[in-house]
Amino acid sequence: MAAIEAARMAAEIHQPLAVSTPEVAQPAIARATQETPKAAYQIEPYRKARLPNSCASNQALHTVDSKRLAYEIKAVIDVEAPIHETDVTRRLMESYGLSRAGNRIAANVSEAIKAGTRAGLFFYADGFLYTDKQREAQIRSREDLEPAERKIELVAPEEIDAALLEVVRLGFSMGSEAAISGALEMLGFGRVTSRMKELVGARIDKLLATNHLIQVDAMLRKSQ
Repeated sequence: MAAIEAARMAAEIHQPLAVSTPEVAQPAIARATQETPKAAYQIEPYRKARLPNSCASNQALHTVDSKRLAYEIKAVIDVEAPIHETDVTRRLMESYGLSRAGNRIAANVSEAIKAGTRAGLFFYADGFLYTDKQREAQIRSREDLEPAERKIELVAPEEIDAALLEVVRLGFSMGSEAAISGALEMLGFGRVTSRMKELVGARIDKLLATNHLIQVDAMLRKSQ
């Protein structure tokens, strides 16, 4: 009996202790709310010229003297240069209360552009109007413009060049696809189409040819 009791006591001594662990409340996991990404580039919005209302004059746009019309065009250019002649015509139509431009209006605007160019009021090249022959361009975001005015064909090549050079400068070195997407984002185009890639890609080729950009291992860099 003594031997049995001793064996029982030894077994109890070697029995592992049951440790009670207090329950700890699991911390609540906060779900991250998806924020709208902020624009990567701080670009000035495109500012449109507002000409005085010419409807009260009761004069049809196609009959306005070309020299007088040239000064109205200059007022638009002073605000929006570089600007495509299509947008110049649109501003004039808004001033005269018109919604469509017929052949006579287009012809008169064209004559006014020629008259203003001859008089040195502004400079014209390849469908775009500039304040002068320097053809300087500031990068402007067209994000808030109407779809009819938010077209890459209406952006002067000098402004596209400025956007490309700036995006490459900020990134120091990048591929052509990234440069195209970044430049278009600066200009306010959210969706990149094949036509946009074609036009902007052609400007990259031009900048490479004129040594404004250089290419190292398929990466674009701005020339020093």
